[in-house]
Order: sequence, then structure tokens, then C-alpha cells
Amino acid sequence: MAGRPLRRLRNALRLNPLVGWEDTSGIEPRRAKEPHAVLVKPGARERYAEVYNRVGLPLAVVLRPPRWHKRPSYAADDLSLAKKLRAVLLVFIMDERLETPFYALPEQRRGSPEREAPYTPFMLLHRLGDSLFESLSASQNIPLLSAIGDAGYRWAMRDRRGSYTRYGRGVDTAAGRMGVLTEDYLSDLWAKWLLTGRVAYSATTPPPESAEEANFRNKVAEYAPQIFRIWYDYLMRSVPSVFYV
Repeated sequence: MAGRPLRRLRNALRLNPLVGWEDTSGIEPRRAKEPHAVLVKPGARERYAEVYNRVGLPLAVVLRPPRWHKRPSYAADDLSLAKKLRAVLLVFIMDERLETPFYALPEQRRGSPEREAPYTPFMLLHRLGDSLFESLSASQNIPLLSAIGDAGYRWAMRDRRGSYTRYGRGVDTAAGRMGVLTEDYLSDLWAKWLLTGRVAYSATTPPPESAEEANFRNKVAEYAPQIFRIWYDYLMRSVPSVFYV
């Protein structure tokens, strides 16, 4: 009996090792833009690998220097690495720290919807969701996203307070509970779905304040699992692939 938990742990760790990690940014933590510094701190690769063991995708993380997109061969270089690793390559372009402390800026203070969160393992998965939303919204999952979008528009017309943070109601993530999620609420749900296997969303908590809100949230609860499966299957079929997150 004593050996079973250890065997389960070993099996879990074999589920999906981080298949690659490359840092060509040349930026040390003290020189990195504050939200980016977590990516280059000592032990970052091990920390991200531990988290991504819960994700059934062959992920690799690549940290590139500022202005990487201006290099003529940047896309070819990244695709070549993705092919070598047979991975979903998450390419992150680092920025250097400014003279003004980043989180002292008014829009970057805690609780602001415009705040740029640190690029933790969760945030990189969130940004992958952003990319998938943009690249696939005009393909196979457009009926589902259109239905959610139409319901959200009707809710916005009913609730004219003008706050895009309404869309985060019912999202059980840190940003959702803080009330700072806007139209990227699906990306937060996607990241948590990858890590836990469940859609952390409630159509009834907190209670909807109108029929339009109830309609929108019921559609999110119904369609999000289907959308995430489409995204996941697309990624698995597309390996090797490159996403700039």
C-alpha cells in the first residue's frame, strides 16, 4: 500500500514533462520588466515544468530578447525549434525594466482591470487562450463563440453601466474573484481547465441580476467545455506549432 502513492506520483510526473525551455533573452531578473521577471528567476524552468505536468500538451517555453519580431528569420527560427522539440512552442518576448517602477503606474495598481499580471505558468496558458480565441474565432468554433458573444452583447445593452468586468462574474479564478476580468474571461477559464480538468464557472453564483445576464452565463457554462475541447484537439493536431504569448 505504501508504494501506491509514490507510483501514482511518478505516473503523474510522466504525464507531460515540459519538453523544452530556452532562454535567449539575455535579461537578468533585476533588468526585466516587473511582470516578466518571474520567467528568468532562478529555478523558473523547474517551477513551470512542475505546473505543466498537469497539462496534457507537449509544451515548450522560449524566452526571446526585446525586438525579436524585427529579426528577419525570427519566425523560421521559432518554427524550426518547435519541429525539433515536436512541441506547442510558447514564445515570450521579454522587455527590459523602465526607470519608473512599473507597478507604481496608476493603471497597474492591484485591482485595476488594466493591470498586467506577472507571467506565471497560469498566465502563459491564459495568453495561449488569447491566441486561440483570435486564430480560431473565424473557424470551427464560431457558432459557439457567436452564441456567447450575442448573449453578452444583449446583456451589455441591458446593463449600461459600461464595465467590461461584468463578464468575469461567475469565474472562479483569482482574477474572477477580484472582479478584474474583462472580455478575456474565457482565457482564464481555459488556463484553469488545462490545469484541473474542470470549468471553474458558475452560472448562478453570484446570482444573475437580470434575465440577460442569466442567459449569457448559462451559455458560457454550457459551451465553454465544448470550446476548450475544440481548442485542445486543434493544438494536438497542429503539433509542432508556435504561439507568441
